[in-house]
Amino acid sequence: DTLMRLDCGRTDLPTGSEAQMRASLRRLAALPGDPHVYPGHGPETTLEYERRNSPEMNFANDDADS
Repeated sequence: DTLMRLDCGRTDLPTGSEAQMRASLRRLAALPGDPHVYPGHGPETTLEYERRNSPEMNFANDDADS
């Protein structure tokens, strides 16, 4: 699991990595346009909605600025 509506996948499991999750979210945020996202858990969303509203996606992008 990577991107879900207003959330992201868990990084606290044995194979989880917070750094890899943030890198994945940054790559998704950089995609052009506003594609629909159909996550494995929860309702569908759009990439633009997540860019604007997801604390997880914004946190990943803020981290890149540091």
